[in-house]
Amino acid sequence: SLGVFLRWQPRLGQYLGLQMQAGYRWNNALFSSAAGQPEVNWYEGYLSAGPALHIRNWIIGAGLRWQHIDGRETDPGPVAQHWDFKAARAVGAYLSLTCYLDPTGSVALQAYGGGQRGAELVFQRRF
Repeated sequence: SLGVFLRWQPRLGQYLGLQMQAGYRWNNALFSSAAGQPEVNWYEGYLSAGPALHIRNWIIGAGLRWQHIDGRETDPGPVAQHWDFKAARAVGAYLSLTCYLDPTGSVALQAYGGGQRGAELVFQRRF
């Protein structure tokens, strides 16, 4: 995978803020099988925005998320084939809980629903 991600989290007061993110990533996966080496390439871009509540070293955020995912699977087996795919739904929502361990490090749990469903645990250190 190779990508670029931008995040902006302005504070609007002592407790209220905004969360805005944008990202684009290219992914590539190769598999080995007796029939050959299938390959999957896909691209994903997203934008998200929503309010955030700041309580001490915690940030609770929720908002809307738009995504675009598309790609191609290529199977070079005895009869070469390929399949194009893309995400069926582009709009969804997110919920995040972030704990800042110190001014440059944090741990976050982010959950997504709608266009992309799932959760991720993010460990971050800013340099």
